[in-house]
Amino acid sequence: MTAVFEPVLSHRFPEVFNSRAMWAKSPAEIMPPHKQSSIALSEGIKHQGIYVFGGYNQHRECATNTVYVLKPAYTTMKKLFSTKSPNFKRLVKPKYSFELTELATTGGKAPSPRFGHSACMLGGRYLAIFGGRNDRLFSQVGNVALNDMHLLDLRALHWVTLALFCQDSVPVSRWGHRLVARENGCGAGAGDALFLFGGCNLKSYCEGSAIFEFVFSDQAAAQTLEENERELNQALNKT
Repeated sequence: MTAVFEPVLSHRFPEVFNSRAMWAKSPAEIMPPHKQSSIALSEGIKHQGIYVFGGYNQHRECATNTVYVLKPAYTTMKKLFSTKSPNFKRLVKPKYSFELTELATTGGKAPSPRFGHSACMLGGRYLAIFGGRNDRLFSQVGNVALNDMHLLDLRALHWVTLALFCQDSVPVSRWGHRLVARENGCGAGAGDALFLFGGCNLKSYCEGSAIFEFVFSDQAAAQTLEENERELNQALNKT
């Protein structure tokens, strides 16, 4: 599960965002129109809440690749809160209500069904997915682990499959790992990065203490391609 909210909300309205009131106020209500940033909320992330991707269904028949968003039931929750303070009304038993919605993506190729993957928010706009496990793949490829990376554009609800260019080698397929983001506040593609650590596959635990860094930069990709081409030419010259 990955929490997704407009970054500007927590920065500009910490007294609301960090209180119980955020469960009774929608993002548009937290940020009044006259205080909104130059980018309107309507042009940003439409579905803000906790994103859930993949996993087993309730019957544990097979892995899925469905996307859900879990968010507070604002209308119901408003009735429990005081209008004078961001707290529950007196004598009201705290009880949080949520709405679970299945999202229909608009385009791109969705990741294959999986569980045991890792996901995180990137650049205030993308949901990043890496790896995971799908037992039904074993009869086809002799493996159940995955090592692909996908981004879901949370504004357009469009999937993007990434090609990985690595200096040494692409991380081996795995599940049970961790993926975390480093953001510079300038949007994805301008120096943001993802870090991958741990996990296991059918053979062993993965890479011991190795940490992989994925940098979202045209310059970094070009540099890696140049280095790979240089190494290839050196190898060809030796033969």
